[in-house]
Amino acid sequence: MELFGRRAETAVLDRLLDRAADRAGSGLVLWGEPGIGKTALLGYAVEAASDATVLRCRGTRMEAGLAFAALHELLWPVLDRLETLAVPQAAALRGALGMSRDPANRFLIGAAVLSLLSGLARERPVLVVVDDAQWVDEASAHCLGFVARRVATEPVAVLLTGHEDPASGPWEGLPTLEIGGLADDDARRLVSAVVPEADATLVERTVQAAGGNPLALHELPALDHETDGDSTLSPSGNAVSVGPRLRRAFRARFEALKPSTRALLLLAAAQGRGDRHVVHRAGAGWGVDTATWDAALRSGLLRASGARLEFRHPLIPAAVYDGSPFSERQAAHRALAEALPRDATMERAWHLAAAADGPDEDVATLLQHAAEECLRRSAGSMAARTLCRAAELSPEPGDRTVGGLGSA
Repeated sequence: MELFGRRAETAVLDRLLDRAADRAGSGLVLWGEPGIGKTALLGYAVEAASDATVLRCRGTRMEAGLAFAALHELLWPVLDRLETLAVPQAAALRGALGMSRDPANRFLIGAAVLSLLSGLARERPVLVVVDDAQWVDEASAHCLGFVARRVATEPVAVLLTGHEDPASGPWEGLPTLEIGGLADDDARRLVSAVVPEADATLVERTVQAAGGNPLALHELPALDHETDGDSTLSPSGNAVSVGPRLRRAFRARFEALKPSTRALLLLAAAQGRGDRHVVHRAGAGWGVDTATWDAALRSGLLRASGARLEFRHPLIPAAVYDGSPFSERQAAHRALAEALPRDATMERAWHLAAAADGPDEDVATLLQHAAEECLRRSAGSMAARTLCRAAELSPEPGDRTVGGLGSA
């Protein structure tokens, strides 16, 4: 699909890639509201960097509590390069990625990732792409921010997307580019391209309601059709917030699917990591078969690439998960915990915690073990949050106090 109205933004990306190819690397944070087109611009950059090594990861709400989860996804294709690092750096990075029980020193981890990227860049330019950075786990975010601020003399470009202005936090100090809405003429061209049969009235109503948001321009014509044109505009004729409307559109698509397909999409939303194998195992007892997978992929809500699953937009899993009954979400998390290997302590702990509706000493103990794993990876704040959840689930009153946490 052509990127309408994005000449200025693509020119910025072209310059960033050209500078990186000339050993003047840089980071850049693209930020703006959900659906505004940040991911599409990342796709443009990946296509434009056809001669580069591309490493990608995406933040998810489910993995925001898992130390170094995003870094693990990012570096998975090049883990064989760890043996090229200095011994202390390699040991620290293996510890951070759960490949050993070595202590994880944060500075050494950042230095190791920087060294790894520098080594790759000696062969060809490197493009690091981090989508939905607002949901990247804290440990990975600090590491990636450290790296992005230190590639100025390397053929390395680091592109990130987020919802908010990154004036503070792990991306502080990086160049930023706010992505705004499309101009009306470009919005009309996009609606006409997406819905060729749309008449002038539907095009204008959509453009007014969407406020230049490309995802809304894609989805609102379908929602308008489903509601006979009654709810696209507010009674005053002014544009209304597209967030709830898009959730409604995605939710309507979800509810129109068969129960087994809805179950598969809920499992994928609750799993959050895009691991097709885990979702497949979890769905075995839910009537999820080959036909169910085909229906889910045909729905346009979910797509697969090899063993990776990805929702077309972050609003889709939010609409699927938040709109499902709590009992179904509990069942999904239990099935996912059962589908994980026994040594996936952190993931199993958080799935079981999400399924708990009262005190549970077994889950509290598992969360304590997960917190110990966070501490080994130098993710102290994450360990504290994990211990707080363990305290909430502990049936022992003493374990639900600050003092109880201090002795854990």
